[in-house]
Amino acid sequence: MEINAHGGLISMQTAVRPGQKLLVLNKGEESSQQCIVLSVRVQQERAFDVGVEFPTAIPQFWQNLEMAPKAIADLAKLWTDQSRNLS
Repeated sequence: MEINAHGGLISMQTAVRPGQKLLVLNKGEESSQQCIVLSVRVQQERAFDVGVEFPTAIPQFWQNLEMAPKAIADLAKLWTDQSRNLS
């Protein structure tokens, strides 16, 4: 897992496609941010590494997350169902 002010690389169990809009939720901060899928890499069946980008840099979005992959996976979840309304 990698995250920065411009977005990040996040593991997902739901298939998405480049260009798709998603809503990233930071449960710890109770905040959300729209992003766009830049890349998708299949790791195994139903496991994907997804590169996402925010429309503008938001350094404070990930501010209070631990950098461990487990913490990121627990606190930042991509909701593809909600993203369909963003398209």
